[in-house]
Amino acid sequence: EASRKRFGLGPSEKTLAAEADKKKWKAWLYPSPPWVQGGHHAVADASSVCIYLEIFTMIACLYVAVSLPYAISFGHADPHRDKCVFHKVTHSPIRMMNAIGDSTADLIFMLDILTQFVTARWILVVEDVQMWVLKENLSDISHHYVHNGLLMDVLGQLPWQYVNC
Repeated sequence: EASRKRFGLGPSEKTLAAEADKKKWKAWLYPSPPWVQGGHHAVADASSVCIYLEIFTMIACLYVAVSLPYAISFGHADPHRDKCVFHKVTHSPIRMMNAIGDSTADLIFMLDILTQFVTARWILVVEDVQMWVLKENLSDISHHYVHNGLLMDVLGQLPWQYVNC
């Protein structure tokens, strides 16, 4: 490169490609590598946001796994009653807690969908040898998520309980 500048020549194609690669949009969040067990501080610092998001998503899943059977068992999901989760919430503390919990879980699931577009992914590539490849370019991440998980996430997140509100 120094000799190219000395003779008044522009940057080489290799340099231009490296600069273009640096300008690509990179992921905002980086998960821990799949082969690393918990407790490694170098990885935990880089992915602590991912860890907290996973914990909140797990808590929301557990909430739904408990509250939905409760609602069905004790008549809160009766088809002859008003289906809106916010109807008459002030009359019953259980309905109020249910409305707050459902709304919070829905917000967490929506946040999870949005963060999937900006979170790098470790993908197992099987060619001659199996190896893990980190996809950190936002266009690659978005393309992978749209084709491999977005439809199921959106179908699971449709707010059916708000339709009659």
